[in-house]
Amino acid sequence: MDEPNRREARISCARVAFRVLFFLALAAVLFLSLMPGENVHATFSKEIQSKDHDFHLLSYLALGALFLEAFVRRAKVRIALRVAVFAAFAALGGLLEIAQSTPLVNRSASWDDAAHNAAGAAIGAFLTPAFLLLP
Repeated sequence: MDEPNRREARISCARVAFRVLFFLALAAVLFLSLMPGENVHATFSKEIQSKDHDFHLLSYLALGALFLEAFVRRAKVRIALRVAVFAAFAALGGLLEIAQSTPLVNRSASWDDAAHNAAGAAIGAFLTPAFLLLP
């Protein structure tokens, strides 16, 4: 196998790895966001629960950055795409906060949490440098 083909194979493997990481992160965000209220208090200590906003920001930052790395080639990164990634993950964060207020989940929705979700999505979408993305 010549060098260009090896490079393409490495990039392809890296992209698959980033896709797996993205879907694992998305599954974790969905699971933790929709975990019933009584399970949250039983599973996480007060100290961890007090850092809730940090976790919201970091998880949506990771979703935005991983999405760009997994699905977008460096040459295709444009501001419109970054706006779409931000809007999609900010909307997801808002919808999950609304879903938390349903009787099935039985948690309290928080606009502060939704704002931290959107802030994390903005950082992940707009501040992920294009030069870090796979070609």
